[in-house]
This record gives sequence, C-alpha cells and structure tokens, in this order.
Amino acid sequence: MLATILGDGKGLIPLKRLIIEKTEGNPFFMEETVQALFEDGVLQRDGTVKLAKSMNAVKVAATGHQGIRSAGGGRGVHASA
Repeated sequence: MLATILGDGKGLIPLKRLIIEKTEGNPFFMEETVQALFEDGVLQRDGTVKLAKSMNAVKVAATGHQGIRSAGGGRGVHASA
C-alpha cells in the first residue's frame, strides 16, 4: 500500500518502516499518516515523493489509534523544526 502512495524510492524505506510499525499496519492509519506528513511539509511530491525534512524530524504517534485520540481527532504525526 505504501509503495502505491509513496512510490518505490529507496530513500523512503526507513519512513515506510516507521509508518508500518507505528500504525500497526492498519491501512486507514497509514493513509492518514502519509496525508499528515504531506500537510506538515515532511513529504513533498514533485514527480516523485521525497522527504523535505530529516527523518530525525519525523514524529509518528505510537499507534494510529492513540495518535488520533490524543490529538482530539487531529493527526498523530508531527514534524519538529
């Protein structure tokens, strides 16, 4: 699923692993997490998807359920400056 959304770029493999781990592989939460990463400027699409910030700046909630609940219905993904 993430290959369809993000493409097959080798530079995104660590991010894909993090998303799968933190969302427990739930397709809904994976999609929501990716959308939040685009909205937060962590990911950019210019023909291909690329990280616009360091992996060190990416914070993904422990699980999708916890992230959405703790944010009061908001996103469970945050990027540090």
